[in-house]
Amino acid sequence: MKNQRGFGLIEVMITLGIMSVIMLGLCTAINNAILVSQTADTKQNLTSLVGSTAGQALNQVTCTAAVTATPQTYGQPFQFGLLHTGYNAAQYNVTVQDLSYSNPTLIATAYDGTAIYYGTITLTAKANRLVYGGQVFAPRVVAAVYLMTSPAGIITSCGAVMPNLPQPPTPPPPPVPLVKTFDFDADPLVCEDFPVKARCPAGQTVSVDSAAYGANCGGVPPNYGQATVQALCNGQQNCDFTAGNVNNCTDEGVFTDPAVNCPKSFHMAYHCQ
Repeated sequence: MKNQRGFGLIEVMITLGIMSVIMLGLCTAINNAILVSQTADTKQNLTSLVGSTAGQALNQVTCTAAVTATPQTYGQPFQFGLLHTGYNAAQYNVTVQDLSYSNPTLIATAYDGTAIYYGTITLTAKANRLVYGGQVFAPRVVAAVYLMTSPAGIITSCGAVMPNLPQPPTPPPPPVPLVKTFDFDADPLVCEDFPVKARCPAGQTVSVDSAAYGANCGGVPPNYGQATVQALCNGQQNCDFTAGNVNNCTDEGVFTDPAVNCPKSFHMAYHCQ
């Protein structure tokens, strides 16, 4: 009759050891699979977060709304809507490790101190999940945008399109000077010594725009006498003279006679400045 016996203690221990090694390897494989899956999921979540933020940043309206939701000074910790360093983006299973406006370049400044910068919004995040929690992912560039700041450094707008710098106010047009005229028609029956009295208020002086003596006579230049009148009156508050020639009634005329025996007219226009 053959001897029959059960497993000995050594055999049981060997069996348990083998099974433990197998279980350990199986657990490691399962854990690695979970890590790979969670890594992929978290990276996808982070990509979605970056994409959503980029969509806002590249639109001037939503970008401006995001940076001005909370008043912030350029150069201080950056905030974009809800996103800021330390923000738990639970729907994406990540926490914002760092949010910044990186590599800024000053593009332009306006007369009032307004400034425009060009740089990139950069996001760094870490995973929230238990197994993979604490893992920090490489920084992601969200978008390259322009930022406009006030003279005090407060961010006022942003977007992919550079905003317009404020222009200095347009000065009002200078007042149109009131032009005064003297017009004397030629009349053979009237002495040509025309009395001219140009007057300006205190603080202003005469500026002769045009003058013509004897323009009605053939061969006389249309602005004959203008240089004489300007030399007499320009820069004077008051200017009195006789528009005539020395051959006329009073011999007080300031012009030479450009057309003998032709009754002459006189015109003068001036303003005060």
